[in-house]
Amino acid sequence: LSNMDLSNMDLSFSNFENSDLTNTSFKNSKIANSNFLNSKIMETDFSYSNLESSIFLNNILENINFSNSNMKSTNLKNSSIYNANFQNSTLEFASFSNSIIKNSNFSKSYLYYSDFSSSKIIKLDFSSADLSFAKLNDVDASYSNFSDSRMWKTQLNNSDLTNTNFENSDNYFSTYINSNLQNSNFKNSRFSDVDFSNSNMSDSFL
Repeated sequence: LSNMDLSNMDLSFSNFENSDLTNTSFKNSKIANSNFLNSKIMETDFSYSNLESSIFLNNILENINFSNSNMKSTNLKNSSIYNANFQNSTLEFASFSNSIIKNSNFSKSYLYYSDFSSSKIIKLDFSSADLSFAKLNDVDASYSNFSDSRMWKTQLNNSDLTNTNFENSDNYFSTYINSNLQNSNFKNSRFSDVDFSNSNMSDSFL
């Protein structure tokens, strides 16, 4: 299935397990409730598609375009994700736990109740994203950008948040318990009932 044009199609409930989807386009397609388990997914275009409740478990995803897509309740656990674009996508209840995610863009995305627990999420762009009720516990999110983001009741406990940018973010009832926030930037951010207990905030800008 590599190098194919599957755009503008209804492929809901499809099984792509163990498929090679390199350089394939699913742009503007309906692919909800589909299985991509253990597939090769590189240079693939899922932009403007409906991937709700689909499974990408145990995958390597590189240079993927998920922008402007519906990925509600999508399962991306235990995956390696590099240079992916999730900009302006709906990722409510999506799970990225136990994954490695690097140099990827989640800006302006809707991440309500998403789960990144126990993941390495280094140098990610969450600017202007809504991370309310999201779980980012036990993560390495160093050098990531959360500027202008909404973080209501967001959990960032036991995490490495060194050199991270939270400038102009909204933090309400969020928790940063036992986290390393050294050299992080919270300039012009808003706080209400935020818990920073037992965290390292040396050289942080508040």
